[in-house]
Amino acid sequence: MKSLLLPIADSHSASGVELEALVGKLFRYYPALYGFSVQPTLAVSDHRNAFAVKDDLFLAHVEFNPWADREPPEQMLGYIAKALLELIDECPDADELLRGRTFARELH
Repeated sequence: MKSLLLPIADSHSASGVELEALVGKLFRYYPALYGFSVQPTLAVSDHRNAFAVKDDLFLAHVEFNPWADREPPEQMLGYIAKALLELIDECPDADELLRGRTFARELH
């Protein structure tokens, strides 16, 4: 399995390259992770099923393999959100690259 990294707008920018690397790393580190989206506050319909990355950005629609041995989902969500926030802190324009995107693992 490998992660499906759809072309990111301006993937030649430092933020685009860093985002592709981070998403690939997340899918390698969490083999049970199927996919997730990053949504602005207004696009999140159910805040109970979303994890805040920062005030106006949420990790949502996170899907895991239910049969895989793994860390507790809440702990994985925290790690993923922290990694995304660190990317935004390092590359501020990554915020716009993340907003409204869905990332999914490619299955063969």
